[in-house]
Amino acid sequence: MKTAKKIVLMYKGSNSIPEQIINRIRDKTPAGFSLLISDNHTSELERRTMIEGAEYIINYSVPFDDFDKATSLRFVQLLSAGADLLDLERFKQMDIPVANNGSVNAPTVAEHTILLMLSLLKKLPEHHNSMKNKEWLGHQHALNLGELCGKTVGIIGFGHIGQRVARAIKAFNGQVVYTDRHHASEKVEQEFDAKWLPLNELLQTSDIITFHIPLFESTRNMIDKAQFSLMKPTALLINTARGPIINRAALLEALNNHTIAGAGLDAFHNEPLPADDELRNKDNVILTPHIAGTSIDNWERRIDFAFANILDVENGYRPHSIINR
Repeated sequence: MKTAKKIVLMYKGSNSIPEQIINRIRDKTPAGFSLLISDNHTSELERRTMIEGAEYIINYSVPFDDFDKATSLRFVQLLSAGADLLDLERFKQMDIPVANNGSVNAPTVAEHTILLMLSLLKKLPEHHNSMKNKEWLGHQHALNLGELCGKTVGIIGFGHIGQRVARAIKAFNGQVVYTDRHHASEKVEQEFDAKWLPLNELLQTSDIITFHIPLFESTRNMIDKAQFSLMKPTALLINTARGPIINRAALLEALNNHTIAGAGLDAFHNEPLPADDELRNKDNVILTPHIAGTSIDNWERRIDFAFANILDVENGYRPHSIINR
């Protein structure tokens, strides 16, 4: 009887992937494969035993250090877009391709990005909480409410997610500017009426600035005190990417001194965000617990993409969305 190929799913636990989704992954595991699961309750010995002889790993936002046991490993599939917790170069040296989720989370992250923009512009938390508390604010905040219509939105990172955001901004009759390592094609720029700008000019001209880039050493602290000083005092900052892209001390100073008007944050330097974190007490900040990429629709896409890639490798084809070429 043919032995099933081992896939090891590595994740933190129920706070990162609900049990119902784990069951869905089990149900969708292709025939001929066995799924082993390592979470925060799995001992080191158990985890290392699972990895030994495994040909495939599905990883969701956990580090990997068991390279000595990965002698049979052929492919690592991430369920996330970011890979900042993995040593991609080490996998490359071992000739093991690593793929991210192929930007299947682009629709969900883009929607969440627009949600944070609108919530800040309309002061949604204040109005919602006042109604829950049996208050009626009426038009008290009228002079501080804004629209996306006519705003210039600066998109830092113009890949799948950034372009999804651009499409939405265009639908709201906003103006799109962007910066990236490379210019988008003329066709893409025309589709979104988007204009490439160098970073500093984007920061100076944008009413709203949103981040859609990975966390590398080159992007860590890319927004610091000097960059905040370039922004409009009415500017709003949106981060659904990774917290350390923005220098934490500089962000707090900019919010405290009203160097910028506010921020919508879904990603943080420390996650979970500590209970006593200063960001929790700021009226000009909206916080969500790193859920921009999360929806039942997106989990289905992630699972399908992961197993399709594994089957491609098993059948001798090149997997999609390799990030450590």
